[in-house]
Amino acid sequence: MKINILDLIDFEKVDILLEGFNKSTGFVTAILDLDGKVLSKSGWRHMCTHFHRINPETSKKCTVSDTVLANKMAEGEKYHFYKCLNGLVDVAVPIVINEEHVANLFSGQFFFEEPDHAFFKNQAAKYGFDEIKYLEALEKVPVVSTEKVKTAMDFLLNMTLLISELAFQKLVLQELNTTIRSSEERQRMILETAIDGFWLTDLKGNLLAVNNAYCQMSGYNKHELIGMNVTELDVIETTTEVSTHLQKFKEVGEDRFESKHRRKDGTVFNIEISVQYREDEGGQLVVFLRDITERKQAEENILSSQAKLSEALESSNRSRKTLLSVLEDQRHTQQEITTLNAELEHRVDERTSQLEAANKELEAFSYSVSHDLRAPLRHINGFINLFLENKKTAITEEELGYLNIVSNSAKDMGNLIDALLSFSRLNRAEIQKTQINSRSMISQLQEMFSEEFKSREIEIQINELPLIYGDYQLIKQVWMNLFSNAIKYTSKKEIAKIEIGSFEHDSETVFYVKDNGAGFNMKYGDKLFGVFQRLHKPRDFEGIGIGLANVNRIITRHGGHCWAEGELGQGATFYFSLPKLKE
Repeated sequence: MKINILDLIDFEKVDILLEGFNKSTGFVTAILDLDGKVLSKSGWRHMCTHFHRINPETSKKCTVSDTVLANKMAEGEKYHFYKCLNGLVDVAVPIVINEEHVANLFSGQFFFEEPDHAFFKNQAAKYGFDEIKYLEALEKVPVVSTEKVKTAMDFLLNMTLLISELAFQKLVLQELNTTIRSSEERQRMILETAIDGFWLTDLKGNLLAVNNAYCQMSGYNKHELIGMNVTELDVIETTTEVSTHLQKFKEVGEDRFESKHRRKDGTVFNIEISVQYREDEGGQLVVFLRDITERKQAEENILSSQAKLSEALESSNRSRKTLLSVLEDQRHTQQEITTLNAELEHRVDERTSQLEAANKELEAFSYSVSHDLRAPLRHINGFINLFLENKKTAITEEELGYLNIVSNSAKDMGNLIDALLSFSRLNRAEIQKTQINSRSMISQLQEMFSEEFKSREIEIQINELPLIYGDYQLIKQVWMNLFSNAIKYTSKKEIAKIEIGSFEHDSETVFYVKDNGAGFNMKYGDKLFGVFQRLHKPRDFEGIGIGLANVNRIITRHGGHCWAEGELGQGATFYFSLPKLKE
């Protein structure tokens, strides 16, 4: 549900501010939305409320005047003076929240010089006003200097800036709370897109994590910031003071303060810092940082006009403290929520790092073992050949049989090592994607197995096969493994039947290879795509059990997945999916 931005403004507290401004300066004020609806007001002129606004004809002039002022605000002016059609001077200040013009703050009514009494006598006669009472109301309208009005407008500008800032902060908090309730994944996303900067540090002040907002504030990228120490960024505190401050957080649990940080280019900016201590990983600090340079400038502008509007500022400051107290409660709630979000992100990152490290270790191990096993195999085959060449006397059939067993075993071991090396390389190989004609690739495979087709009765049916966007050599290996498996496991069938095709499913294209061969028990189907996992005995069907593992790894790297269906003695169907090719 879309939030009405005006609902974010606490008009009860705004009324207090406007009332204080009215009592201090004599200026009456009102806040109107862009449709002219009055949202807040204080001390409206008697002349307007008892004459102009209640007469149908003069009331229309009021509406026209409000519309003219509102249109001027839409043109981007800071504020605008306007003599209304009923003869009084008004001024308007725009209220902009999150770059959206939502309302206008009107002030008036007054004169820059003594009014033309003749004009207002004519007004009374024309619209049937009691002339005496009408002129008495006129005398209550003040004549003010341009300087005084501009001073008052500077204050109102700063006050609208404060209203906008508080409403925007409330908007951000509401959106954050809504998003966090929706899902944990979106919590993480909000942290990265938040307008406030974020740190996760250890108790020595070393940065463990940062978000994009702080990168934008500081001019550093994430890689530069991670590992930096707080002392390299803080301008105000010394290294010793920072160390003492960090230990204090552990004792008190949380803190909030202002400081100054230095950007990468050397410039300095004002920062508001909120810190919360947590005991994870030996003690960590969750830190939120807000660039308050503009707010500081606004505060300085308010202070600069304090001499001329001291009473008004005193009243507004009391109201501001009330608003900041509410904001503080909201910030504490935000800190608790973002702490949970940071903990979740850390756990996800930690688990991801562990899995990546384990995978790299496994690949390195398989490559090393496979590589180191090649040397002894070469020695075995070499010595067998040398023995046969140098054997001066005839050897027995039994001895020759033993030698053949050893030689064949060495060859099988070599094939196994080659397969293992191929499997380990799949994750390291860089994928070079291009458009692939699957039908053409299947035709090439048919030619490769042409001798098999001559020696056996094999019926092959090739259905519609769309283009594939992927690595040519890797996808060819997928088709090769699935096609050769279909031929191998139908070898005991009098007539082998193989069907190749595809179909669309959601955002994927699913390809399949179906055969009427040996099939498999679905009870053990989860083992099919594992390394060295075989559901048939080697004497029935040769192989080392790594082809489908290669298929699975290749398809996974292309963003798809693999599965199979089968029935013992009735054949099997192997599927793999890939993201649809974008048109």
